[in-house]
Amino acid sequence: MDIPEEITDDEDFLELITIVHIPRLPKTYKQRPGNFRIWNDTQFLQRFRLSKSTVRSIIDTVSSFIITSCSLYMNGPGLI
Repeated sequence: MDIPEEITDDEDFLELITIVHIPRLPKTYKQRPGNFRIWNDTQFLQRFRLSKSTVRSIIDTVSSFIITSCSLYMNGPGLI
């Protein structure tokens, strides 16, 4: 693999990227478990070290500040 010693313009840079480019693996999306449904209050506390009511309070507090595609899951089956 010949890598140019000096990059002088955009074409050389694009050629270098073509030479060095390593393709990424495709994204995989996993189904998240519904932890509020799976665990009772005691098990949830043991597993996450926070009570369900504390987690709900935190979610209520910060959810208005989070604007992402993940916010679609805030009211989905996996959370509450």
